[in-house]
Amino acid sequence: MTVPCGFAQHLRCPYHGWTYGLDGSLKGTPDFTGVCNFERAANGLVPVRVACWESFVFINLNPEGPGLGSYLADLWERISVDVPCSGFT
Repeated sequence: MTVPCGFAQHLRCPYHGWTYGLDGSLKGTPDFTGVCNFERAANGLVPVRVACWESFVFINLNPEGPGLGSYLADLWERISVDVPCSGFT
């Protein structure tokens, strides 16, 4: 069941049905039985950096890149959208 908030034990792709643990590890692969040379441990989710500012969600695929605060510099103070961003800090 999909709910807008709460506590989840796992993540499930609604398209493929694959299930992932909260650590990103692949837990279940329906309809994938018998596929040769498939390693579940090598097919988990890849961690990415996520930050939120106002109503915008920023994703940084470079783990060595600057944080959002240093990237936006003084834009924080110069522009205010005044729309709360719920769910991210």
